[in-house]
Amino acid sequence: MNKKEDEARRMSETRLERASEHLAARLRHLRRKEGLTQHQLAAKAGTSRATIARIENETGVPELGTLAQIAEALEVDVGDLFKG
Repeated sequence: MNKKEDEARRMSETRLERASEHLAARLRHLRRKEGLTQHQLAAKAGTSRATIARIENETGVPELGTLAQIAEALEVDVGDLFKG
């Protein structure tokens, strides 16, 4: 890998980390705003509490379908999970 490719890879990883941080904070905010625990949100979204925790703790990258289920449970658009 040349220097330019290495720099591009690092920049991409940095963007992904920022997106993950933002998603985690936004999901936590929306969940708490609705007065839901991780367990309650997971039940509404048809997923596990561990999945919600992994997203909020930035230890897992969710699939788009999972984000869609979570957004529906929170009564927001998927894009709203990334806004704010």
